[in-house]
Amino acid sequence: QIAFSPRNSTRPQGPPSPPMGQQGIAAPAPWRPGEPSRETKPAERGGKSKKTPWIIAAAAVAVAAVVGGVLFAVNSGDAEPEGRTFAQYDYRFIAPMDWTQTDDRVAKRQVVIHPNESLDGDDLVVAQEYVMDYDATADRQKLVDELGTGAGADPAKYSGFNGSANYAGKTVVYYRETKPKARVDWYVVAQGKIRVHIGCQYGTGSPFEQRVSAACEQVVKTMAVVN
Repeated sequence: QIAFSPRNSTRPQGPPSPPMGQQGIAAPAPWRPGEPSRETKPAERGGKSKKTPWIIAAAAVAVAAVVGGVLFAVNSGDAEPEGRTFAQYDYRFIAPMDWTQTDDRVAKRQVVIHPNESLDGDDLVVAQEYVMDYDATADRQKLVDELGTGAGADPAKYSGFNGSANYAGKTVVYYRETKPKARVDWYVVAQGKIRVHIGCQYGTGSPFEQRVSAACEQVVKTMAVVN
């Protein structure tokens, strides 16, 4: 079964869709283009823009330890990069200052950011949380097996699965999603019963590939599960 991610009708590709695996909560009814947006609560902190009323995030942030090669967070000795902090649901990350939140669907625990120059384009980074009915810290292999099975069920769409990939100095679950006009590199981090999929989407032939790559690395590097 593939997780649903809302698609904005003004974007040819829309936010990508990760393999879902098992969840411990019931999935809400999917949003469809044309429906009124569900309640959204912007999660950004630290930007200087006066156009969008961002919700102020909590000042105290839990710094998690790397456990079992699945959870991936900022080490306590590392200086955090400058940028905009997003802290909502059960995760937190820092995006580059020249990236803007363009979508935040509470029902899907999803935050989408775009480069400032292309707020409605296919180049984006999405973070989406899932709540599982088991502890992925205690049973990492179950998480890897479930995600691998989900990706393997659609080999034309998902490829390159690696349950123990190294990226941004961390160990993550990785796979690639191929879309008609974009590709998506997925990185999965987890702690306890919470996991977050970070999807870095590159539009085909886009001039923003390096921008997406840099933002992707920063988001993954600073992602922390804070439940």
